Amino acid sequence: PVDPNYDLALLDPIKALAKAWSTTGAGLTGAEYDFLTWESILQQLFLQELLDICETSKMPASTLKALDAAYSLTGRKNSELRFKWVVMCMRCGYTPQPILDDVVNFATTQGRMKFTRPLYRELVQVAPELAVATFDEFKTVYHPVCRKMVAKDLEAAVASKGGVVGGGAAAASGGAGAGGDSTMLLLGIGVAVAAATAFLVLRKRN
Repeated sequence: PVDPNYDLALLDPIKALAKAWSTTGAGLTGAEYDFLTWESILQQLFLQELLDICETSKMPASTLKALDAAYSLTGRKNSELRFKWVVMCMRCGYTPQPILDDVVNFATTQGRMKFTRPLYRELVQVAPELAVATFDEFKTVYHPVCRKMVAKDLEAAVASKGGVVGGGAAAASGGAGAGGDSTMLLLGIGVAVAAATAFLVLRKRN
């Protein structure tokens, strides 16, 4: 078999810059380390590298604050960058109000379960009251499957903390089930109407 020889040169500055930030709390000088000029995919890889580092060694608030000041990460429009950044902040325990506001805004202005479910999972760990209250307010805008899964996640997280936070998680679960039942009922009615219409058309032709 042929052993492919990939050119990984583009990863070198990414890894070097991530290591510098995680160990010294500052970036590196040089055009090859200019995060703001990198393509989006390279910026994503950089944040993922930092996320991986945070799994074993959480970065202090001072480093995350400096990162945000250098690269304007909070409030980014690119969903992939935005997601990695706020998740990293929450996992490292860096949750000033602008970060929490960005998490809530992100979780309530799009409905992709790829982002929505993990955002609530992380948020409930650092701000359970906010997570439950936010979901309780916006649960009806989510797809029934997403709503049901997030409700289960919140209930499990709240239960692990010793009880129901604000009573919202249990109510959210009930709302999710009701929404799912209503959707299935409407689908059933639609199928029945379509079948009846087809039967009448065929009968008329015969």
